[in-house]
Amino acid sequence: MIIGIITTLALSVSPPPTYDEIRGAAIHHCHRKNWYDVNQDIVDDLIEIEKHYFSNYNIPTELRGMLLAAACNESGYNSRAKGDWTVRKGRKIALAKGVVQLHSWWTTKYAVDRYDHVQSSEAWLKHIIHQRNKIDRKGWCKGHSNIKKWVVAWVQTTRGRSNKKNNFRCYQSPSHYKHLKRWYREIKKERKVPGC
Repeated sequence: MIIGIITTLALSVSPPPTYDEIRGAAIHHCHRKNWYDVNQDIVDDLIEIEKHYFSNYNIPTELRGMLLAAACNESGYNSRAKGDWTVRKGRKIALAKGVVQLHSWWTTKYAVDRYDHVQSSEAWLKHIIHQRNKIDRKGWCKGHSNIKKWVVAWVQTTRGRSNKKNNFRCYQSPSHYKHLKRWYREIKKERKVPGC
């Protein structure tokens, strides 16, 4: 009886998407870009970068594709993208640049060329890892699961300062994560279609 229950549970729980599945979703379901305009070389580079950081820093496989979701959401995988426009001294300037839309402080902290998708993506993941370690060191987000703490580190990286006033962002999640979950749902649907 117990073996039957375990087998039923094992069959009902779907394994995390593979990188091949995530690649397909990233190309075909990025709301900022038509699939035929997606720079697939950048997508492939981002997958390799993410694989490296996931395996070396024990980022949960349930968050596989987080870098791609961020790059899709922020720039449509465009390493030359500019955003967060403001006006200074009568001139319109972009505060955020690159594939994951980094602000200027990233160039100082991580010595990164924001237009280089490899450098900026690595810095982005390094900062999430830094924030994840900080959450444990500072004792923030007590009672949260490991996955939820990684999501909090992700939102801290994308939304900026974390403090007592915003509960160290323990109850927030980035829009990228919502996009990633949509991809996961699409992948799950495609798995159910015969011949896929």
